[in-house]
Amino acid sequence: LKTLVNDVLDLSRLDQQCETLRLAPVDLNELVQTVVAAHEAGAETRNLSLTFAPAPDLPMVQGDHEKLIRVVTNLVANALNYTSAGRVAVRTWLNSEQHTLCCEVQDTGCGIHAEDLAHLFDRFYRGKRDQAPPVPGTGLGLSIVKELVSLHGGTVTVASEAGAGSTFTVCLPVS
Repeated sequence: LKTLVNDVLDLSRLDQQCETLRLAPVDLNELVQTVVAAHEAGAETRNLSLTFAPAPDLPMVQGDHEKLIRVVTNLVANALNYTSAGRVAVRTWLNSEQHTLCCEVQDTGCGIHAEDLAHLFDRFYRGKRDQAPPVPGTGLGLSIVKELVSLHGGTVTVASEAGAGSTFTVCLPVS
């Protein structure tokens, strides 16, 4: 209930454009490493491999550290929740053609049905298909991710196939 209330309050602030960013230079590798480290014990308990492959010498990104932590945390937690066996791999890289820093979260989980992909970032959407494993949630996490990434001038995309895992990619403009 607390998570639902907090998520709804966050979305309300985003809707009313009351959400302000405290922009500062952010080391994306350090931020992602912090999130991965926070989830390592949970992954180990479930016999899942959780790895992080940081790109060397990434430039800083201008961002709100706390909001970007929330973005990466949501994606890593979702990947772990929807993966019953296998791995979750996180990596960063510089897309020099688009002048963006990217973070990818890839899992070997249950994947997402093609019919659900178009609605994945909609509020309260949890998919119309059977989920294996069943995962509780509000259906607000990915919509919050999309809103926060958009506030940073970035993009979030997903590639997935039912039964074959998912890959979420966040790209943010280089400072």
